Amino acid sequence: METHDPTGVYTLKEWLSDYTWFCQETHKYAPDSASMGREEFEAYFLRTRGNPSLANHCLERFVRAVSFLEANIRALDFGKAAVAGEGQFMVSKAVVITLYRFFVAIPDADIDVEVPLDQFLEQVKYELGL
Repeated sequence: METHDPTGVYTLKEWLSDYTWFCQETHKYAPDSASMGREEFEAYFLRTRGNPSLANHCLERFVRAVSFLEANIRALDFGKAAVAGEGQFMVSKAVVITLYRFFVAIPDADIDVEVPLDQFLEQVKYELGL
């Protein structure tokens, strides 16, 4: 399997662009963003990357990050980090950057390893200057 250097393969600029796309897409499905299927993610990443191996590399990390975010949104619902409502949420750029830092460098073999929520929250608070 081909491996990638995460710092040169999936940049923060690309991550932010992908997150913007994700927000626009999920807004279409609101309040049920879970109805957005994996095939829509796959098509987007392939379209924006061109190279199937690179597209899959980015896709796996982004989907993992979004799943983590959706599972832990209530824990992030404080101050400037996030606001969670019924079926919708809004997060700060600090949260999106922290997702990038935690998920982009995950090696392929560890893609399913659980990210410790307490460490994630600590980094978000640091990003927010709290």
